[in-house]
Amino acid sequence: MCLCYYKIVNRATKLRYVQRKVLDIEEATKHHSLRTEVKLSSMCFIMVFFYTTVWSPYAFVSLWSVYDDVPVWATTLPTMFAKLASTLNPYIYVIGNPDFRKSVSSVMRTVRNDNTVHPRREE
Repeated sequence: MCLCYYKIVNRATKLRYVQRKVLDIEEATKHHSLRTEVKLSSMCFIMVFFYTTVWSPYAFVSLWSVYDDVPVWATTLPTMFAKLASTLNPYIYVIGNPDFRKSVSSVMRTVRNDNTVHPRREE
């Protein structure tokens, strides 16, 4: 996995030099698709990093409980921390993907407008 991310970073570094010269249509399309892949790979790396970071304390406490009695106070925090993983993903999507950000903002505007209280008219 580290080798793959090394190659992605290496390729992204080379892309900086490609941006400085004039490209024809085919090269520009290839360049654009490669930039999209680099952005997607970096977002996936961030998600894997946060997932591993958030679930590691829970895994540690679970292994600890196999070999020894674990106090209740030591199990509460890692459990809550593990639940944080499902709440972080939408934020990572919103930060990393402009199309997703636009979709979320349009849905939120629609929900906000539908929940507006309108006064009743008396007849």
